[in-house]
Amino acid sequence: MVQLFLLSAQSDRLRKLIVDLEAPRFDSGSILSQDPAISYIWSEKNLNADQRRAIIKILTAKDYALILGMPGTGKTSTMVYAVKALLMRGASVLLTSYTNSVVDNLLIKLKTQVISVFTTSCKENECNWSPSLAVI
Repeated sequence: MVQLFLLSAQSDRLRKLIVDLEAPRFDSGSILSQDPAISYIWSEKNLNADQRRAIIKILTAKDYALILGMPGTGKTSTMVYAVKALLMRGASVLLTSYTNSVVDNLLIKLKTQVISVFTTSCKENECNWSPSLAVI
């Protein structure tokens, strides 16, 4: 939150996104042909066209990308492939949700990956962070 109040270009951009609700920006597709993460997404047979488009949006997001859909439309599966593609790029990934079960389901679907994770549990405004290496 404190980032919103600093006098910097990054803080100004954050204010525009969060306070002014400015739409996110995305890279053009000019360098995508050389990106191994994009090649991975195109080679995955289990993804449909909508899922591929959503992951490409995630990979080209300069600010953020939202994945929206009705229950059962493949959001969790899409996120599994998106996380794998982001990890291929060496990115750090933060998974959050209103409920723990959503993140748990996503981690269960990532069972073939070895993921370095930080888990937290919060009770009565006190949070405990614990690093762990999870083979899920």
